[in-house]
Amino acid sequence: MKVIDTGAPVSVPVGGATLGQIFNVLGEPIDNIGPVDIHTTFPIHISVLDFIELDTTLLIVETWIKVVDLLAPYRWGVKNGLFEGAGVGKTVLITELINNIAKAHRGVSVFGGVGKRTREGNDLYMEMKEFRVINEKNIA
Repeated sequence: MKVIDTGAPVSVPVGGATLGQIFNVLGEPIDNIGPVDIHTTFPIHISVLDFIELDTTLLIVETWIKVVDLLAPYRWGVKNGLFEGAGVGKTVLITELINNIAKAHRGVSVFGGVGKRTREGNDLYMEMKEFRVINEKNIA
């Protein structure tokens, strides 16, 4: 692929039309569902608040996964990473987190397979469709 300097930052599509879709780093759909009617994009690098401006209120996300809520609770408003070796249940945990948060909080989850092979991201997507984590009710 030829690299072309557009003079603009790398941006990704956002909005309701993107839910349930798989995009490459350029924001192009790669899931064979078809073109996406995208009206809004957002740059991947933005200015953030200074540390002094951050809200320090401690709010815990209830995941309804006992081991997470008890031993390693997640905070609202921060990024959470999940790092572990092969075959220990990362996909199961991610699927449950996305499902539970969508149901309980009417939230939207964005999964970024950074550095992952295409097959693994596709497998996760197919499993979520199979177990109805991704369905018409939570994609609308």
